[in-house]
Amino acid sequence: MNGLALTISRHRRKRGIAQTAAAAEVGWTQAKWSRLEQGQSKPYKDVPVLAEWLGISVDRALKLLDSPAGVEKDLLDLQAEVAGLTDLASDALGRIEARLERLSAIVDELVGSDHPGAVAVGSALRQHRAAHGWSPAELSVELGVPAAAIRWIEEGTFSPWGHRAAIARVLGVEVKVLEAVLCGESAEDIETSVVALQERVAVGSMMHADAARNVEIGSQAITDVAESCVAAKEEVDR
Repeated sequence: MNGLALTISRHRRKRGIAQTAAAAEVGWTQAKWSRLEQGQSKPYKDVPVLAEWLGISVDRALKLLDSPAGVEKDLLDLQAEVAGLTDLASDALGRIEARLERLSAIVDELVGSDHPGAVAVGSALRQHRAAHGWSPAELSVELGVPAAAIRWIEEGTFSPWGHRAAIARVLGVEVKVLEAVLCGESAEDIETSVVALQERVAVGSMMHADAARNVEIGSQAITDVAESCVAAKEEVDR
């Protein structure tokens, strides 16, 4: 069997028609069509008709006719493979584009934040961290962000929008206060919101400092009492 006979047989089966119907389409008898599919003849003079019926070029049909079956895949199989590869490539391209969009968003957060609100939030966070004596690593645990991101947030080069809830909790302010700072449309709006944020953070820092001093005083008092007790016991023992 030659390649053209195999191609014709496959094409007919894919269309779901009988040999009689296929033969009728080109004005032949079923017997002639049967001999053609079995490869019992090489109808060079009928190649143009067969090429048109298959939807391929005459040159392609001649090459199939002169090739043993299986040496070359028929055009329809090749087209199916190409279509499948195209679909796979399209899906892969879609996934790549989606990843690029996510990466682009991350890059925008990393290097594209020049909003004064972001700088103000970063400054407030740095002040709060210093008041508590936290290291960047300790603050990263409190916020649930990578330690490397703390410096970017504090410098205002990383938009804190995605972490506003955690930052508000750490700073002891309402989320809407941070949102007002980060979303202010005018310089006046931003300045007003920043002042409110700074005041709240300053109050929180003072309260923390007072609490720390009270703890220190209490600790010293306990130490003094303990020393007095030891001294009294020593006196009794003597």
